[in-house]
Amino acid sequence: MITVAEIKSILSGKLNGRPIDKIPDLYSTMFEAMIALKAKVDLPSAIVVSELAQPIYSNRKIYPLPADCANDAIVAVRPIIPNTQGIYDFERRTSRQYDLETAYDSSITDIHAVRHKDGEQYLALAEGTTEPLVIHDCESVSENGTWTGVGGLTDIELEKRYIKAGSNALRFTINPNAGVNGIENISLEAQNLSTYKNVLLYLYIPNTILDADLFTGIDIRIGTDANNYFSFTVTQDFFGNNLQKGRYNLLSVVLETPTTTIGTPSLSNTQYVAVLANIDSAVTERKWFILDSIQADTGSIYEVEYYSNLQFLDTSTNTRLRMPTKDADSVVLNDEEFNLYKMVLVDILATDLRQASAGVDIQQYGGEMLQNAINEFTFLYPSKRQVKVTEYGHYRSKDIY
Repeated sequence: MITVAEIKSILSGKLNGRPIDKIPDLYSTMFEAMIALKAKVDLPSAIVVSELAQPIYSNRKIYPLPADCANDAIVAVRPIIPNTQGIYDFERRTSRQYDLETAYDSSITDIHAVRHKDGEQYLALAEGTTEPLVIHDCESVSENGTWTGVGGLTDIELEKRYIKAGSNALRFTINPNAGVNGIENISLEAQNLSTYKNVLLYLYIPNTILDADLFTGIDIRIGTDANNYFSFTVTQDFFGNNLQKGRYNLLSVVLETPTTTIGTPSLSNTQYVAVLANIDSAVTERKWFILDSIQADTGSIYEVEYYSNLQFLDTSTNTRLRMPTKDADSVVLNDEEFNLYKMVLVDILATDLRQASAGVDIQQYGGEMLQNAINEFTFLYPSKRQVKVTEYGHYRSKDIY
């Protein structure tokens, strides 16, 4: 690594006498040069390995990528728990190709794609973990126990239009009433959840319920009966986002860390589940929620190897940065990478200072010389990004006639 102060010293002899301190906003220019360089080459020193924030589940297909992952810059995706000793060989697909293959053949378990939404990157992964345990499929009000209301709740009906799995979901309506309101089942078929890590479910939250003075979150209760249960307060979805209205939210709780414990529940004899909305004050009109697909799962821990977009370092805190903020910060580059970065930086500075025809620097660091250096670098250090496969209409495991 080399510090910003050292880079300034190197540059001072290459600007035809122009004082380095007279260059406006050099930190921004250094950032601009790094962006320009990374648009041309993938730097080996930019490769990092990070554990995905959530475990991978067999029926949950979309996961947020690390925030510093450069655009479409995945090198590898692999499980670390359980340890598969390298038997996984995940192949990259375009988003559309991934959809085609997984829709046609649900048994495919070794492909992934990158999706983009609201400026964020997500990993779509077809992976073969152990199948989840269905606690309740929400296909019926009265099969596998009977669902009843808690608090100011009246109607519980089947929802056939807005569903996430199967053919039905459970719609329940909250009447004007403050406190805990929702739906519970006290007579489920007994299930042993002691070997599972998480319980996941889908909950549709109505458009008008998230007013700050009305709604404070969801309580999920899991246990032996209505007097012995673990309670989990949920204020964010599976991806760490705030709960959103007018749509389904994927909710997840970690069974080993309940918010509170009531009585002496046993996960090995689970017969009780409740999903409740916390209402701070009386709502003024009826609100309907939709519950679907309650499952227990353990999941696998995965890591992703990728090119990071954080190439600078605050050495005082060991924090990676997109742009330097002080002379003591460093740029994370090896010698070959720094030589190329220096050429790009001098090329940009010369243009900014209107010195494009002012001597040896442009001839030595810009134009054809820079392009030749880039070509040589990419030959010596080819990109490790996984190549995206696009073969519309081609399916690997089945023939189409």
